[in-house]
Amino acid sequence: MKEVQQQIGKLASTDRQVRMSAAHALIKLGAPRALEPLVRALGDADIHVRCYAAGILGQIGDPLAVNPLIKALADENAMVRMHAAYALGQLSDRRTVEPLIRAVADEARGVRRKAAWALGQLGDASAVGPLMRLLEDADSEVRQYTIDALGELGDARAFEPLVRFLGDEDSGIRRAAVMAMGKLGDPRAFEPLVRALEDEDWNVRDYAAYALGELGDARAVGPLVEILRGTDDEFCRAAALALADLDDPRVFEPLVQALEGNGFVAGAAADALGKLGDARSVRPLIRALGHDDGGVRISASVALAKFGDNAVESLLQALLDKDGAIRSGAASALEQMSWQPSTPEEDAACCVAAGKWERVIALGQAAAGAVTTLLEDPDLGTRLLAVGCLEIIGGSERWSGWFDAAAGGDGETGQNRMGA
Repeated sequence: MKEVQQQIGKLASTDRQVRMSAAHALIKLGAPRALEPLVRALGDADIHVRCYAAGILGQIGDPLAVNPLIKALADENAMVRMHAAYALGQLSDRRTVEPLIRAVADEARGVRRKAAWALGQLGDASAVGPLMRLLEDADSEVRQYTIDALGELGDARAFEPLVRFLGDEDSGIRRAAVMAMGKLGDPRAFEPLVRALEDEDWNVRDYAAYALGELGDARAVGPLVEILRGTDDEFCRAAALALADLDDPRVFEPLVQALEGNGFVAGAAADALGKLGDARSVRPLIRALGHDDGGVRISASVALAKFGDNAVESLLQALLDKDGAIRSGAASALEQMSWQPSTPEEDAACCVAAGKWERVIALGQAAAGAVTTLLEDPDLGTRLLAVGCLEIIGGSERWSGWFDAAAGGDGETGQNRMGA
């Protein structure tokens, strides 16, 4: 208890870092140790202490904090009320709905914003009416928070007001509206969202693409494929990820073709194919492991790991590919899916591809086949490493004939390159 009180005392510090450190410590202590002292701290004379206490109680998430936080909605300080509203949204307790509905009429716009957000998190349909009235608020950020909340609630009554906001002069409002319409799941949203793909603001266009994916209407395949084949990289990325959400067989080929594009678009296509989960994606994704862009190679590796057993056979073959990037990416994908080798030879192939030379040497003769494939690698350093490794695990007499060809006459032995 002494430690809790010490940390609560630090919440009044003038040093923000001290306050933050104390808050993290109290969250870590959690309930029940910190609960009662934090509830008492809601009545502290220091505003910082009251604000932090409310925020920490929301993070801890104990339902015993509900009533004290509801009481804090009436605090004389707007910042405290704002923190209390946000904390109540984190607690997911229906007792908070009515107090938060009252809070959307608070005189402080910050409180109205957080109360609207909290109501969206609670998922109670009784909040739809009050939130729709809040759409007329004079503060644009309050309106934006309210639109977000209505999207989270997913109630069809919000459709018409949201369509109206697609024509708002504030691009932030338009962006919030397209996001919310995607979450509604109302088929009437399709046409307005397609029109929003031509908005003057690039953020609105991107989020309209994402929203079409979330809406899940198969009619969106055509417009999104057209965007994917365009020249706006960010827009193409949004289209690729949205197409994966549609789960339509027509999206496969365009996404595979996009793997051949520049790094930004190809990476998005790899992410989308991993999300789509079509087993036909394995081969194209393995080819993408050899893409010039490192980000694409990482995305392809992560995507392949999602296919699990369906990708193992192809990945094992890729461990012996002539392209070092493909070998390395295949090994990474296998490690991500927690694959376990069934033979020492499989273990060796994965370790060679991943560059785990100590393990390769420890496997001895079982690794010889995998290492031998590296003797034809286009990279001189890789060939020299292979020679050195083979001299260690197989005897220098057996592999000395490979040395001159592999070294290319540079006069340095493979063993020296490996430090053996």
